Amino acid sequence: MNALFDRVDALFERANSPKYKYIRVGVCLLFNILAAITTVIMAYMPICDAGKKKSRIITAIGALDSAEEQTSFYLIQYVSLVAIGICLLVFAILLIKGIINFSREEELVKNSKTAIIFSAVVALIYTSFTYVFSIINRMIGGYSVSKVSYGALIYIAIVGLIFALTVGSLSSWRTRKERDAMSVDELMEEERKKLRRSLFWRQLEIEFYVLAVFAVAFVALMSDLVTVIFDKALKIPNYVLSGRQMIFNNGALETKGERTVAFLLFALFMATLVCFVMSLAALISRSMHYSRLATTSMVMSGVTGCFIGLFGQYYKVVQALNMEVVDKILSKYNIESKDLLTYTIKSGTLYYCLIAVAMIIFIILRKPFSRAREIESRLNEVSLTVLSSSMKIKNTGKKAGAVAEAGGASTPTVTETDFDPCPAFTELDGKRGIYTKELEEKRKALFESPTLPTLVSYIVQYARDCEHHLFYTPETVAAFIAGLGTTRLTILQGMSGTGKTSLPKIVAEALMSVCDIVEVESAWRDKNELLGYYNEFNKIYTPKKFTQALYKASLNSDTVTFIVLDEMNLSRIEYYFSDFLSLMENDPDKREIKLLNTPLYRAEDGMAVEYAALTDGHTLKIPRNVWFVGTANRDESTYDISDKVYDRAHTMNFDKRARKPSLMGDPIPQRYLPADELIRLFDEAKANVRVDIENFPVVKRTEELLEPFGISFGNRIAMQIESFVSIYASCFAFGDSVIRDALDTILLSKVVKKLELKIVDDKETLASEFAKIGLEKCSAFVMSLKED
Repeated sequence: MNALFDRVDALFERANSPKYKYIRVGVCLLFNILAAITTVIMAYMPICDAGKKKSRIITAIGALDSAEEQTSFYLIQYVSLVAIGICLLVFAILLIKGIINFSREEELVKNSKTAIIFSAVVALIYTSFTYVFSIINRMIGGYSVSKVSYGALIYIAIVGLIFALTVGSLSSWRTRKERDAMSVDELMEEERKKLRRSLFWRQLEIEFYVLAVFAVAFVALMSDLVTVIFDKALKIPNYVLSGRQMIFNNGALETKGERTVAFLLFALFMATLVCFVMSLAALISRSMHYSRLATTSMVMSGVTGCFIGLFGQYYKVVQALNMEVVDKILSKYNIESKDLLTYTIKSGTLYYCLIAVAMIIFIILRKPFSRAREIESRLNEVSLTVLSSSMKIKNTGKKAGAVAEAGGASTPTVTETDFDPCPAFTELDGKRGIYTKELEEKRKALFESPTLPTLVSYIVQYARDCEHHLFYTPETVAAFIAGLGTTRLTILQGMSGTGKTSLPKIVAEALMSVCDIVEVESAWRDKNELLGYYNEFNKIYTPKKFTQALYKASLNSDTVTFIVLDEMNLSRIEYYFSDFLSLMENDPDKREIKLLNTPLYRAEDGMAVEYAALTDGHTLKIPRNVWFVGTANRDESTYDISDKVYDRAHTMNFDKRARKPSLMGDPIPQRYLPADELIRLFDEAKANVRVDIENFPVVKRTEELLEPFGISFGNRIAMQIESFVSIYASCFAFGDSVIRDALDTILLSKVVKKLELKIVDDKETLASEFAKIGLEKCSAFVMSLKED
């Protein structure tokens, strides 16, 4: 058999040579024409055939006898002719497109495939229409229909299988041969050939099972479903309910029940047949979708076999129940049912159900699909090893320099060997030169000798005098800045329209930073909603807006970046953001997220190129210049934020509408503050203002007041309190009042806020105690608590 495989490969290699290019192109165009012939065949095939009287779309209406028949056929003829005209127009467009793409074989193959699929769909619709028309026409008292036309469907099925065997398999072989050409390891290549052969035999085994189950379903559909045997003394011929007659010759069906059963059998027959033909075409064309199509075909055939098998038994049971009811009624009048009619019902369809179930169980135990997937997995691993060993990684640093000198993104020349698994990352990589120029322009407006007090004062003034005239108090801006130095996640919660989203946007605008808004959706359930999805079939990774923002931040490591999760509690934060909550516990150098399991490298001119911001082709580091900001509304459409999230985030509450500034001046220019400079200010503040909460009686007294409610805090919150107080106090002239205000702010957001979920019986006394130790914000919050 190995010699046979080698001979087939040699045959395909010869057929794929440039010498036979025009022959291959002619074959593709021929299939386009054959697909169009399907429509012509449908025009000349009878919609229905009742002996000598045939009704075709093209034939004259006068072939019908009565005026009623002619009138009922006018509409059908008109609609059919319009449909055929549209189909021919589509085929003409595909043919012209194929001629235009005469020199591009891949485009021509795609056009031919589209034409075949379109023809198959049209033929399927036409066949279904003729069947349904024949049933409806008989039900409304029209002429008897004895046959249904399957010619167009059979024709296009044969054409499609031939297309898959020739053009489809050739295209699949060409892809493999191009990969073989890149191989440099003969041992690995030999293993690949063995795996491909093993996979083919495994798929052939699967198709044998698919064929076997389909054969059972087909025989069941063609069999006699129910046989009614009358008493010989009555001299009445046996009644046979035949599936073959219902599917191919439904004109003789007299009752409504027969026609209903016929329609169900026809639907099962068409679905089973289409699934089988598609799986067979996928096998001979070596399609990547074969396993899925084979599974669908097997399941459909099994369902059909079981349905037919149980139908006869169901008929017998229902008929027995009917006879019991008749006997009960007649017994009241001293009449025996046998005096009326004597008959016996037989059905052997149960055997088909048992055979189908036994075959499905055998296939499940045999596990051919699992073994095929194991071979595919191993084949992918070997292919990746061969690809990695045969491609040298380009020096992306030199390319980046060349792009930077060019002043922008370069457009690589696309060839047949080029492949980009993530175009979004490639686009961002191409903008590195633009980012470099933007950084040079920003540094011309550098924030000279920044301090935290001057930074807070500048942001307040910039927001007030900007186009939107936003008013934030120095305390609000200082709390936001101190939160950035405390943790990587800040949550701005409160009423809608109080300036939550505007705060990070105006800070980023003032400091010439980046603020990317990511809109959270209520349907988010896992991290892929943030990171993106990898398509196993086309090998394309599609990053979401959040991931692209992280990637861009890695390429702009000098610039402060805010990634704002707008309305982040529309979905449960733990569902989609849990990995990032855990990453915040790691050291800055160990904060990284694995986007997918498969390494991504784009191929350019036969060389593998790394994505600039990815490590090992699949891991994205969370750079030090990134801060996450979440906005949260609190209403019936949102979820409550859990303590797990609150403990890892700095929270600010926006409960009141900001008042309009009374004094507004002209807009002031932006100033650029690098990320490293901002981090340096935080580190200096923590070093200059050392805070130990054990030395503050206010903190200890707060713990005592909250102890009856079961509220306390651990080391993580204690460290956040110390960092926040150090940075917040450094934003103003240092003094006891500033320290007390900082403690009041952070204790309220991190600890005292948890009273919302507790029952406070005597809130006046508790509020008074907080006021005594100088925590006025905590005291006001306790007084605002509701009774329930």
